Amino acid sequence: MTRHRSMGPLCALALLALPASGAAALVSTFDTTNEGWTVNSSQGAAGVDAFAWEAGSGNPGGAIAASDIGNQGGWWFVASAAWAGDWRPYLGGSIHFEVYATAGTSTTLNPPVEAVVLALADGGRLRAKQGAGALLDDWVAVDIALTADRFNLTNSSYSGFEEGLAHVTGLIVLGDFVFQQGDRTRLDNVRIAAAPEPGSTWLLLLGLGAFALARACIGAPPRAGGAYGSRRFAGGPVA
Repeated sequence: MTRHRSMGPLCALALLALPASGAAALVSTFDTTNEGWTVNSSQGAAGVDAFAWEAGSGNPGGAIAASDIGNQGGWWFVASAAWAGDWRPYLGGSIHFEVYATAGTSTTLNPPVEAVVLALADGGRLRAKQGAGALLDDWVAVDIALTADRFNLTNSSYSGFEEGLAHVTGLIVLGDFVFQQGDRTRLDNVRIAAAPEPGSTWLLLLGLGAFALARACIGAPPRAGGAYGSRRFAGGPVA
């Protein structure tokens, strides 16, 4: 009993030492629903078909998917309205998503094109300079820094990248990776993360130690974590 009483002050300090998080990450893992996402194409409804949430086809868990039926242009996934808002807290952070492409009438992959587009309130766009490609029948992870040098601001009245981030009305993620029609693409694990704050590594270590001590205080066993695998796509600039 003496040992447990002596740990009381340490437990209280451990709980107080748990670091508060900054901007909450925007995340869609599609584990149970499509989370309000939709699809669109350069031909409207005529260019994309069979949009669905697919249980068990994600990386891991569920995913959303659609098929290419258009004969020109491309198609893309469109985030729900929950992703709209002021993205300035994520300046310097990153956009991450994972795609899985299957062949249709062709096995020829399209050249990498702009991975994501941010729709803005004035009708303008922030277009990623980084292209995204895919591999047939394999998951590929794409990461794009949310920095001014990685995006082009087009058809907008805003003065620059940061002002544009303050007025995001939509997130558009590339879905068309295979030439011609009949191919199908899955999308999973979309997230927007804020940049680490200065000194965050030390805070993280402190937080992990405090978390472990806090769990020991309440007698909770450590929880094993899981991991999902995917290849990474470095991408390249779009002409």
